[in-house]
Amino acid sequence: MNKDMLDQVFGCAAESFGPPHGRTDAASVTSLEEVFAVNSMKLIDFVDRVEQRFGIELPATKLTSENVLNVPNLLALIDFARGRCDA
Repeated sequence: MNKDMLDQVFGCAAESFGPPHGRTDAASVTSLEEVFAVNSMKLIDFVDRVEQRFGIELPATKLTSENVLNVPNLLALIDFARGRCDA
């Protein structure tokens, strides 16, 4: 797992959702819901921040909105979107 990418994701999450609660070891977190207070408006802001931070565009689907809260899935989406942008 790319630590820099993970740190950036958690930075976006903290900016969108507020300070984390509970576990703070990012490498052990599976879902952002474990450590952040997530709601739909904050989720939209979070996705916007991730897209801006990584210079990507994530597909606007219900599956994407579910996947962005799952850290491994989100990192895979970012990698996939980066690959599309580099092509």
